[in-house]
Amino acid sequence: MGFGWKVARESEYLAIYDKKKSIMFAKKALVCPLLHKCIRLDVSPVYYSSNVAARSRDNCRFTLPVVSTVGPWVDDMECLRRYASWRQSLSEEAIRDMVRMKIASQIQDLVSCRTMFEMYFNGTRFKEELFDNVQYELKSFGLKIHYLDVDLKQFVDAPHRPSDTHHSKKPAKQLFFSREEAAPRHYPQPDPQSLQLH
Repeated sequence: MGFGWKVARESEYLAIYDKKKSIMFAKKALVCPLLHKCIRLDVSPVYYSSNVAARSRDNCRFTLPVVSTVGPWVDDMECLRRYASWRQSLSEEAIRDMVRMKIASQIQDLVSCRTMFEMYFNGTRFKEELFDNVQYELKSFGLKIHYLDVDLKQFVDAPHRPSDTHHSKKPAKQLFFSREEAAPRHYPQPDPQSLQLH
């Protein structure tokens, strides 16, 4: 019936689909094309780098650089089956496009409900929420975030449009970095023992 051996590479699993739509995983398997469909799943994490156009709640437009590493959730068999199920109908490139879209969408949503002031003073919370939200979205595809970072101080002001309001024409960098002057400063207190009366 045309049986043949399939062997996965070091960073791969063989996903074997039968006619009952069940999925099995193996590093080496005897497969019959008439009975099974076999796909090589590359489970190594993929590096992503992009610039996401966003708009803050105070109408500042800018482009935000984001880098991430995402791959199949290999230590969770249910998630791996979920990923294999998607790979049966989607190419690796289609899944990568979906990952980029999910990350960009979550960044835009989070930025849209924050002012530049809030992003400056709550940058850590912003990144934590972004990680949690993107991970929640990607888990339904069997994907896991290994690394995700947004450099809030490296964004680029977007070109202004004729329809922009007067406030939105103010550069986002000016609004963002001017908060450094408004930030409370903590000066070191002198050691009482070092003070001498003259």
